[in-house]
Amino acid sequence: ASISAIWPRLRSTETRSRPCRAGSLPDPGLPTSAPERSVPAEFSVVPPESKQRREADAGIECIGCGVCYASCDIVAWNPDYLGPAAMNRAWTLVNDVRDGARAERLEAVSGDAGCHSCHSTQSCTERCPKNLDPSSAIAGLKRTLFWDSLWGRLR
Repeated sequence: ASISAIWPRLRSTETRSRPCRAGSLPDPGLPTSAPERSVPAEFSVVPPESKQRREADAGIECIGCGVCYASCDIVAWNPDYLGPAAMNRAWTLVNDVRDGARAERLEAVSGDAGCHSCHSTQSCTERCPKNLDPSSAIAGLKRTLFWDSLWGRLR
Protein backbone atom coordinates (compact mmCIF):
# COMPACT_ATOMS: atom_id res chain seq x y z
CA ALA A 1 0.00 0.00 0.00
CA SER A 2 1.20 3.48 -0.78
CA ILE A 3 2.14 5.41 2.34
CA SER A 4 0.51 8.54 0.90
CA ALA A 5 -2.87 6.83 1.35
CA ILE A 6 -2.59 7.30 5.13
CA TRP A 7 -3.46 11.03 5.01
CA PRO A 8 -7.04 10.75 3.69
CA ARG A 9 -7.70 8.06 6.31
CA LEU A 10 -6.46 10.30 9.09
CA ARG A 11 -8.66 13.14 7.80
CA SER A 12 -11.70 10.84 7.68
CA THR A 13 -11.53 10.30 11.43
CA GLU A 14 -11.06 14.04 12.00
CA THR A 15 -7.87 14.02 13.98
CA ARG A 16 -8.33 17.42 15.63
CA SER A 17 -10.16 17.72 18.90
CA ARG A 18 -13.47 19.56 18.77
CA PRO A 19 -14.21 21.28 22.07
CA CYS A 20 -17.36 20.37 23.94
CA ARG A 21 -20.16 22.91 23.84
CA ALA A 22 -20.64 25.06 26.91
CA GLY A 23 -22.56 23.16 29.54
CA SER A 24 -21.50 19.75 28.21
CA LEU A 25 -18.15 19.59 29.94
CA PRO A 26 -17.45 16.84 32.46
CA ASP A 27 -18.64 17.11 36.04
CA PRO A 28 -16.78 20.02 37.65
CA GLY A 29 -16.79 18.00 40.87
CA LEU A 30 -14.17 15.61 39.48
CA PRO A 31 -10.94 15.69 41.46
CA THR A 32 -8.21 17.63 39.70
CA SER A 33 -4.62 18.39 40.43
CA ALA A 34 -5.14 22.05 39.50
CA PRO A 35 -5.56 24.55 42.33
CA GLU A 36 -9.07 25.92 42.67
CA ARG A 37 -9.83 28.79 40.25
CA SER A 38 -6.46 28.38 38.49
CA VAL A 39 -8.16 27.11 35.34
CA PRO A 40 -10.83 29.19 33.55
CA ALA A 41 -14.36 27.80 33.90
CA GLU A 42 -14.66 27.10 30.16
CA PHE A 43 -11.65 24.76 30.30
CA SER A 44 -12.07 21.14 31.22
CA VAL A 45 -9.44 19.63 33.47
CA VAL A 46 -8.83 15.95 32.84
CA PRO A 47 -7.60 14.24 35.99
CA PRO A 48 -4.35 12.40 35.15
CA GLU A 49 -5.43 9.41 37.25
CA SER A 50 -8.73 8.92 35.38
CA LYS A 51 -9.28 5.82 33.23
CA GLN A 52 -10.05 7.94 30.16
CA ARG A 53 -6.82 9.89 30.55
CA ARG A 54 -4.76 6.70 30.84
CA GLU A 55 -6.47 5.29 27.71
CA ALA A 56 -5.83 8.50 25.77
CA ASP A 57 -2.22 8.73 26.95
CA ALA A 58 -1.49 5.25 25.61
CA GLY A 59 -1.66 6.44 22.00
CA ILE A 60 -1.06 10.15 22.11
CA GLU A 61 2.64 9.92 21.30
CA CYS A 62 1.98 8.81 17.69
CA ILE A 63 4.29 10.68 15.31
CA GLY A 64 2.27 9.89 12.18
CA CYS A 65 5.15 8.10 10.47
CA GLY A 66 2.88 5.54 8.78
CA VAL A 67 4.93 2.45 9.68
CA CYS A 68 1.84 0.83 11.20
CA TYR A 69 -0.16 1.59 8.08
CA ALA A 70 2.53 0.22 5.77
CA SER A 71 2.86 -2.98 7.82
CA CYS A 72 -0.89 -3.66 8.10
CA ASP A 73 -2.10 -6.71 6.16
CA ILE A 74 -5.66 -5.40 6.10
CA VAL A 75 -4.55 -2.23 4.31
CA ALA A 76 -3.05 -4.43 1.59
CA TRP A 77 -6.30 -6.41 1.25
CA ASN A 78 -8.78 -3.55 1.62
CA PRO A 79 -7.73 -0.20 0.14
CA ASP A 80 -10.62 1.53 1.96
CA TYR A 81 -9.50 0.37 5.41
CA LEU A 82 -8.80 3.34 7.68
CA GLY A 83 -5.67 1.78 9.11
CA PRO A 84 -4.11 1.66 12.55
CA ALA A 85 -2.83 5.25 12.74
CA ALA A 86 -6.25 6.78 12.07
CA MET A 87 -7.98 4.48 14.52
CA ASN A 88 -5.31 5.02 17.17
CA ARG A 89 -5.96 8.75 16.90
CA ALA A 90 -9.73 8.22 16.96
CA TRP A 91 -9.33 6.13 20.14
CA THR A 92 -7.26 8.85 21.76
CA LEU A 93 -9.94 11.45 21.04
CA VAL A 94 -12.86 9.15 21.97
CA ASN A 95 -11.26 8.96 25.41
CA ASP A 96 -10.68 12.71 25.69
CA VAL A 97 -13.60 14.01 27.75
CA ARG A 98 -12.96 17.51 26.40
CA ASP A 99 -13.73 16.43 22.84
CA GLY A 100 -17.25 17.07 21.54
CA ALA A 101 -17.17 14.81 18.48
CA ARG A 102 -17.23 11.38 20.13
CA ALA A 103 -20.33 10.12 18.32
CA GLU A 104 -19.06 11.27 14.93
CA ARG A 105 -15.70 9.57 15.50
CA LEU A 106 -17.32 6.32 16.52
CA GLU A 107 -19.53 6.48 13.45
CA ALA A 108 -16.45 7.02 11.24
CA VAL A 109 -14.71 3.89 12.58
CA SER A 110 -17.79 1.66 12.71
CA GLY A 111 -18.24 0.97 8.99
CA ASP A 112 -16.81 -1.74 6.76
CA ALA A 113 -13.50 0.09 6.50
CA GLY A 114 -13.29 0.64 10.25
CA CYS A 115 -12.21 -1.16 13.38
CA HIS A 116 -14.22 -4.34 12.80
CA SER A 117 -12.13 -5.12 9.72
CA CYS A 118 -9.01 -5.48 11.88
CA HIS A 119 -7.93 -9.10 12.24
CA SER A 120 -5.65 -8.32 15.20
CA THR A 121 -2.47 -9.63 13.58
CA GLN A 122 -0.52 -7.11 15.70
CA SER A 123 1.89 -6.15 12.88
CA CYS A 124 1.18 -2.46 13.54
CA THR A 125 2.05 -2.82 17.21
CA GLU A 126 5.09 -4.96 16.49
CA ARG A 127 6.61 -2.39 14.12
CA CYS A 128 5.69 0.92 15.77
CA PRO A 129 8.92 2.89 16.31
CA LYS A 130 7.37 4.60 19.37
CA ASN A 131 6.32 1.27 20.92
CA LEU A 132 2.66 2.25 20.82
CA ASP A 133 -0.11 -0.33 20.63
CA PRO A 134 -2.55 0.55 17.83
CA SER A 135 -4.02 -2.97 18.09
CA SER A 136 -5.21 -2.21 21.62
CA ALA A 137 -6.66 1.10 20.45
CA ILE A 138 -8.61 -0.72 17.74
CA ALA A 139 -9.81 -3.30 20.28
CA GLY A 140 -10.91 -0.41 22.52
CA LEU A 141 -12.94 1.06 19.66
CA LYS A 142 -14.60 -2.31 19.10
CA ARG A 143 -15.51 -2.58 22.80
CA THR A 144 -16.80 0.99 22.91
CA LEU A 145 -18.94 0.48 19.80
CA PHE A 146 -20.34 -2.72 21.29
CA TRP A 147 -21.34 -1.08 24.57
CA ASP A 148 -22.61 2.13 22.99
CA SER A 149 -24.72 0.04 20.60
CA LEU A 150 -26.03 -2.13 23.41
CA TRP A 151 -27.02 0.86 25.53
CA GLY A 152 -28.48 2.82 22.60
CA ARG A 153 -25.94 5.63 22.68
CA LEU A 154 -25.19 5.46 18.95
CA ARG A 155 -27.34 7.13 16.31
